[in-house]
Amino acid sequence: MIYCKMIKQKKLDGYKFPVYSTEVCPRNQTEWNERSSAINCTKDNGYLCFPNKKLTQLLEFCHKNRFIWIEKGKPYL
Repeated sequence: MIYCKMIKQKKLDGYKFPVYSTEVCPRNQTEWNERSSAINCTKDNGYLCFPNKKLTQLLEFCHKNRFIWIEKGKPYL
């Protein structure tokens, strides 16, 4: 038996690079790797998952920087 978890994903318009909505951000390294592969991220453009500015939707995308610094006090924290 093979177990395959399906995550609903929708490509969003209005961004300079491919951005997708998702129901949940990865909770562990295995899920992180699966989501990264699903949207074709590489070692040169790492996978990221964040809420949007209004905190109403989760966004996932590949970004040229593997890490993004978020200032304390911004809506994401």
